[in-house]
Amino acid sequence: MNNDTKIIEGVCLDLHESNFVYESNDYIFYFSSLFYFNKFKESVEDYVRIEKLRFNNRYQCNVENDDIFILKLYKKIEKRGFFVKRKALKNTELQRDYNVKIDIL
Repeated sequence: MNNDTKIIEGVCLDLHESNFVYESNDYIFYFSSLFYFNKFKESVEDYVRIEKLRFNNRYQCNVENDDIFILKLYKKIEKRGFFVKRKALKNTELQRDYNVKIDIL
């Protein structure tokens, strides 16, 4: 964070300046507060496991890509905005209404 970044009661008002960063697979997630960052970090593994089981049970197929579930959790937790970068696309910023392509093998 630079000196101009506004932080009020532990909340970074500009996600683009946040130091609360979580990297997973091909994505970089930015959080507005340490609270949201920790909540995500502590729940991501269990959340993905449970969501994959639900998907597998419902559609009778295995999902090997966790990204869709990780993105879903981020949207559930981070309430003050949306700032996610994709590493494979040279840190391109994802839009809030992103599309996820699923290949069926």
